[in-house]
Amino acid sequence: MRGSVAVVVAFFSPALAACYLPVKYTEPASPKLVGVYRRADGAPAAGARLAVTSRDNDSSCAHASARATADSMGRFVLDSTFVERRGVLLFPAFEHFANSYHVCAAPPDSAFHVAYDGTLWFGRDSAKSDSVVCQDYHWENRARAVCSSSKEPTFVSGGHWSSGASSGVFRLILTEIGPLHGSHGDFTRPRLIIQWVEQTPGSPDTVRATVVLPTDKKFRDLRRLWKPRLWQHDVIGWCVSIESSRMAWFDSNKQEELGYALGAPGQAWPENLCLLGDQT
Repeated sequence: MRGSVAVVVAFFSPALAACYLPVKYTEPASPKLVGVYRRADGAPAAGARLAVTSRDNDSSCAHASARATADSMGRFVLDSTFVERRGVLLFPAFEHFANSYHVCAAPPDSAFHVAYDGTLWFGRDSAKSDSVVCQDYHWENRARAVCSSSKEPTFVSGGHWSSGASSGVFRLILTEIGPLHGSHGDFTRPRLIIQWVEQTPGSPDTVRATVVLPTDKKFRDLRRLWKPRLWQHDVIGWCVSIESSRMAWFDSNKQEELGYALGAPGQAWPENLCLLGDQT
């Protein structure tokens, strides 16, 4: 009944529609992050820098709440962080259950950029640490970095390809292209980068080819990509599947799984047999 009474009071007394209690308190902002950082050639990124920020507009982690430097093996630890709140909104009742945070990463001589967006759910995640893998890569003549966790994967490395005397693994990287310019201002679009990485014992990893997906025009209004998976089909060979959401006719949030088959370096094509459906 309390909820019903609150609605009635707010309806008849607009002046009472908000009640703020100015009491300071702290809550978890990001978990402890334990991980490893690798350079684009696969070697440990010794001396690479990492930072965590809970500010949404802090794309360079200028106001970082935790910092770390990778050791000679590329290992790092970012301590858990907390955020101070200035009060509680009592009426209308408002409760949030999670905080978002951002991890910036960069080689020793480069500027910070956001490499991972994470979410800390209160209660379930507050006391837990998370494992993270960070990877440098190059795309569009620019050095970049991506970090990924088991909870929110944005980077996958594995599988196997061969072409002539060369062979190696695939890298799947979730990123965004942009800013793009539209009639309503600048915007970005999510994309999946696939790299064919040649691996030779005793030599640095070398990227043989890079493909950016999806390319179909119907995905020009793509909103989100998530859950990239690399797996081997009995007939097709290596496959990539990924969940997507986009704007479509009569559906502002059309969700569908996308599947692609992978071949020799630079070869990737849509393939229905690479759709996992409810198998995972």
